[in-house]
Amino acid sequence: MRAENGTKAKRGKACTQRSRTRWVVVDTGPLVAVAIEDDPDHALCLEVLIRNDLHLVIPIFVVAEAAYLIGKRLDPTAEAAFSMSMADLDTEPSPARGLVAHGRAHHHLP
Repeated sequence: MRAENGTKAKRGKACTQRSRTRWVVVDTGPLVAVAIEDDPDHALCLEVLIRNDLHLVIPIFVVAEAAYLIGKRLDPTAEAAFSMSMADLDTEPSPARGLVAHGRAHHHLP
């Protein structure tokens, strides 16, 4: 960024603050990899998803697809555990609550 006189403009504190946190849209694969410990990408995905400098954006359709795949690869209990962990995210309304209710109704889960 250049100032009007052609010299480099100094970045303000607000600009520097914003650049520290990156917004990342998370797709299904990393969520499934984190849930399945023997997945070849488990460690790498976990390392990325727990970073403090990332603001994760997880679309509701990704949560639903990941829950389905986790249930298919593991079992309904794992699917329910994943769904419940998503229910704790700061969303309004919580999209994962419907998945938990579905798991409880169709798989006799707690």
